[in-house]
Amino acid sequence: MKPGVLARSPLRHLPSAQQRLIVHGVILLLTFGVAQRWVLQPVEHRQRTLQRDLDTATQRTTILRSLEGTQRSLGKIRRRLPSRGDSSALVQQLATLAATHHLTIDAVTPQSTSAVGRYTRFPIRVEATGTFADVTQFLYALQTGTTPFRCDHLDVAIASETWGPGAPKASPTSAAQLRMQLTASTLLREG
Repeated sequence: MKPGVLARSPLRHLPSAQQRLIVHGVILLLTFGVAQRWVLQPVEHRQRTLQRDLDTATQRTTILRSLEGTQRSLGKIRRRLPSRGDSSALVQQLATLAATHHLTIDAVTPQSTSAVGRYTRFPIRVEATGTFADVTQFLYALQTGTTPFRCDHLDVAIASETWGPGAPKASPTSAAQLRMQLTASTLLREG
């Protein structure tokens, strides 16, 4: 070092060895500061970017696995869907299901079909009479049966007056008869 440079510095009262040590220390700190700013921060930024990319890839993998499971479930449901040729068997199936659950069937009539994507929506109207227990057991069987039916419309009303001031006295063991009008539909696949 030039003796004149340190002679004008605020460190001039220190011995030259200490002055050199302080100057080297300042240079070392500046070097670390530059390294921090231009080397370590970009590395940390790159690490954050890679972590974000890894999190995104993990999320996409989870979504893809979920979609694969959904596709398998849809495949199972599609196999359960009846074909268009089974429409008369579906009407018979609903009538049999209602009779099995002790409902008195007034009518079981197919309604007009409509296209739903690659499938055909096939509604069936059921009019029947039975007790509350019979109606609820029929609806449960409809929901849990092998053919996937959807209840589109349901009306339930008392079929005969068994209560009120002018009604005949009902015995404790008799149950009110309910009149049910149900429109249930299923999807039909081609073939």
